Amino acid sequence: MKSPTVSKKDITIGMAYAGKFSDGFLRRCVVKDIQEKTVKAFFVDVHTGNYVENVPMDSIRYLQNELAEKEPGIIIPEIEFKVAKK
Repeated sequence: MKSPTVSKKDITIGMAYAGKFSDGFLRRCVVKDIQEKTVKAFFVDVHTGNYVENVPMDSIRYLQNELAEKEPGIIIPEIEFKVAKK
């Protein structure tokens, strides 16, 4: 069972989701702000360690427990996520 794509009414600031990055991989993201077509979120790009923002809403999926169903490309490392510094 795949994680469903999230609609705007389902997205909550501060909640964790999986965001699909431009390379096709899904990575954990935390929603910081909600806009009309884009959800401002940050997640850790595990390849560079950088924080990435502006995850498109249509590429955000629910993080269900440990995402036991391993979809291709999912990267959800077991690390503690911290708020990005400005």
